[in-house]
Amino acid sequence: MDRFPSRRASIRLISFFAALSLVLGIVAFENYRSAHYAGQQLENTYQRSLEDLTGYVNGLSATLQKAGYAGTAPQLANLSAKLWRESGAAKTALSSLPLGDAHLENLSRFLSQVGDYSMYLTKKMSQGETLSGEERQNLARMEEACLTLAQQLGELERQVTQEGLSVRDLESSLGQNDVALADSAGIMDGFSEMETSFDGMPTLIYDGPFSDHILERTPRLTEKAPLFTQQSALQRAALCAGVMEDQLKFMGDESSNMACFQFSTEEGITMGITKQGGYLAYLSNPRQVGEEALSIDATIKRGRSYLERLGYTSLVSTYYELADGICTINYAFSQNDITYYTDLIKVGVALDNGQVVFCDARGYITNHTDRKLPEPFIAQEEAQKSVNSTLQVRSVSLSCIPTTGLNEVYTYEFKTEAPDGQTVLVYINAQTGAEEQILLLLENENGTLTI
Repeated sequence: MDRFPSRRASIRLISFFAALSLVLGIVAFENYRSAHYAGQQLENTYQRSLEDLTGYVNGLSATLQKAGYAGTAPQLANLSAKLWRESGAAKTALSSLPLGDAHLENLSRFLSQVGDYSMYLTKKMSQGETLSGEERQNLARMEEACLTLAQQLGELERQVTQEGLSVRDLESSLGQNDVALADSAGIMDGFSEMETSFDGMPTLIYDGPFSDHILERTPRLTEKAPLFTQQSALQRAALCAGVMEDQLKFMGDESSNMACFQFSTEEGITMGITKQGGYLAYLSNPRQVGEEALSIDATIKRGRSYLERLGYTSLVSTYYELADGICTINYAFSQNDITYYTDLIKVGVALDNGQVVFCDARGYITNHTDRKLPEPFIAQEEAQKSVNSTLQVRSVSLSCIPTTGLNEVYTYEFKTEAPDGQTVLVYINAQTGAEEQILLLLENENGTLTI
């Protein structure tokens, strides 16, 4: 019996493998082309964020210069509103880059203080006071810092556009070898230079949420918590990211008032675990989100379940926002029917599969502590007399809201409806009856937000 295939069979076999090789080659080429296209799209997005950041910082510089010359409260109010918008937009652009603001604390703090400090000055002038020489000097120093920052960003843009540096390399270098890190060294060096340039900025102490005396406060939740080892933090990080421990790489220590161990995966997931208590401080997963498949209610439940697994309990969802296939939900601590808006955690849930792709618990860690609030001194009926009579009260609850400084206020939260249908939240001090705050509740297809 002939053990070898016939000539015809051999030809057929060769033809089959040739066809298979061709098909596999085509598939490989198409996959490469798709990956290259997706990578280029992501790079373009990052470059636009860098351009936006540069533009907003240039705008801040010009507006700060005008604010330094403002002589009336209305004019300063207009400029402050612009500074507030531009600084917020700059922070959004910064957060869109594959850096993580945990590595750029000075820069992030500066952008927050620009808008916040100008609002503080506006409030002061509206009360009939004048700006001191030191306060005008602070505006001038902020302007100089913005000029320096704009120049640094401009040079970084030039390197990206003219020298071929890739912003995406910053993301791909996380957890990679020295070669990948070297590819992103130029851009990382640029941001490191920006970060250190703020070391000489004056300390700003004022009545605002981004005052240095607040930003440097020791977090309440971790103040007396036991120290975690790096290995214990690694185990917690694996739980937070939903990966095996060997998929995580230790990226270094974050030395701040909320000291953290930093970890990352090859896919670019980054997170910080507090050294005291082992709490998840923040997590970011930059993956592309697919077609939306989950309802808002389902994502809110997914987010709460995720936090409960990490030890964050007694939370209620307050407001949410939809953007780029992600539902970002605000969860506030609730106890004895009192909602503590001071103890807030933001969670981003992907609408394609319910994965948590973003979490920021730093506000909760900073503010959460055991409280024993007394019964309201002012009765609900008495407090409601401070609500504008044109507003129709729809519901009432108790809440604890943050002030612009270090404190918090125990209030009645009146959810009301204006004659034009606008939902208005009015907060009346439960101890004094004073009207503490008014917020507008915006409800549309993109979520529910307050302004």
